[in-house]
Amino acid sequence: MQELTRRGDLVGRVSKAGFSSLSRASQLIRGIVIRMYYQEHEPARFHADYQGQQATFFLSGEVLAGEIRSGTARRLIREWAAEHRGDLEANWARMKAGEALERIRPLE
Repeated sequence: MQELTRRGDLVGRVSKAGFSSLSRASQLIRGIVIRMYYQEHEPARFHADYQGQQATFFLSGEVLAGEIRSGTARRLIREWAAEHRGDLEANWARMKAGEALERIRPLE
């Protein structure tokens, strides 16, 4: 699931209740893709793509910028971020140090 992309490192996929978690797919159907980009500035954040919509989130899972209209998708992103806050913080530190990011598991 960790594949380097032009835009950033894929760090996880949120999956639960019908959201797919397909590995190494170039397109996801009904999936939420989470990324962190190298050379980011503070505040610590991650990016989510869902059905052509993009948003940037604080590590807490709250929206910083952009919009994902689905309330269910936003809720799942918040739950995923809460469950993996430590992993997100560790990946942010790795990104700032120029190191490879670790894959983060989807929601259980």
